Amino acid sequence: MKNQYIETLVDIMLKHIPNTAEKSMLFAFYNGVVTTYSYFHYESMEVFEHGSEGLPSNEIMDNIQRVRHTGESNWTAFVLTVKTNGLYEVDYYDDLNPTLECSSALLLLAYSHYHIEPTSDFGKSQLQSAIKAESFKKTLNYACMRNDIETVKEKLVNIKLSALNKKGPDRKTPLHIACLNDNIDIVTLLVEAGANLKIKYHGETPFSLACGKGNVEIIKYLISRGENANEIMVGKVTPLHLISKSGNQEIVHYILERIKNINAVTSRKSSALHYAVDDNNLEAAKVLIDNNIDMELLEEYKRSALSLACDRNKPEMVALLLENGANIHSTGQGKVTPLHSACERGFIEVVRVLLHHQPNLHAKATLYSMPKNQKLIETPIETAKRLGYDEIVDLLSSNL
Repeated sequence: MKNQYIETLVDIMLKHIPNTAEKSMLFAFYNGVVTTYSYFHYESMEVFEHGSEGLPSNEIMDNIQRVRHTGESNWTAFVLTVKTNGLYEVDYYDDLNPTLECSSALLLLAYSHYHIEPTSDFGKSQLQSAIKAESFKKTLNYACMRNDIETVKEKLVNIKLSALNKKGPDRKTPLHIACLNDNIDIVTLLVEAGANLKIKYHGETPFSLACGKGNVEIIKYLISRGENANEIMVGKVTPLHLISKSGNQEIVHYILERIKNINAVTSRKSSALHYAVDDNNLEAAKVLIDNNIDMELLEEYKRSALSLACDRNKPEMVALLLENGANIHSTGQGKVTPLHSACERGFIEVVRVLLHHQPNLHAKATLYSMPKNQKLIETPIETAKRLGYDEIVDLLSSNL
């Protein structure tokens, strides 16, 4: 099946191909975060390198991303070869070395599959480094990255603990990788082989990474292997905080049955409910509320969960909190109310929800106008008027 965005790329390349060229090649890279490309053309059996020049850059990168989002998705690179008669071929690649920087990955792809060598000294040096880095593909870490369970099983036979717990160039052990990939089968294999559960990646153990992902099976399994549901992590974060961001009702219920303090706060004074609000996790928020979490705890900026929901433009979360008794009159720094927050941000849907619960339209708070940082004492309607949110002004005026 043809991809319309590949065909758009073909059209762009045909428009820009040199008159004397026989064909051109686009080496495209996109890993879901970083997008880049390099461009070559062939002329009299000679290859001419353009890097990312010679084509409209933004248009090319937009269409590279669209190829991934609308068609073939299991790739990190593709090579589009276009002949002057309009015929083209596409080759997709999903086995690029994930430890390589994107331009190095494309250099190696061009060299190893298409025999295209860089011409600059820097490019040659970059290619040599990329070739050396290919040894990473022989590691247990790489097999875990690719969720290749058969290779993982093979490598675990008689494996030394040093290899089992070895950190890759990205500072992750195989177990960190498996937890981030939500792969319970590989997690189980690694733990049963003796993987160290306490090695940290940027301060996080495999268990804390699993909690951050909200994976029910992995969290339950690691707790069954001795991980602590009440562990105090970096920044006084607990498993409940992390699970409240990303977990479903089942895992939130599970962890609540095993913790000592539902109202534990981080070093920044955030509760698990603040975490649920920040990620708009309505399922987790509902379970926390049903289990009597304190909804009025204030985080470091003196915001309740309701104020944070207003500040983050989460109308459904605002409704859930208010329907369950959150204080619509709670105030933060400068006596800012939830309604002030919504008006200052211009979040009209949040304002609509708040108006169903009788907020104080005359409450005054201390705000600051930019860029002069002028101190102002305002009601919500005055804030909306100053910032030019006319729809909100009209809405509030009709409720005075």
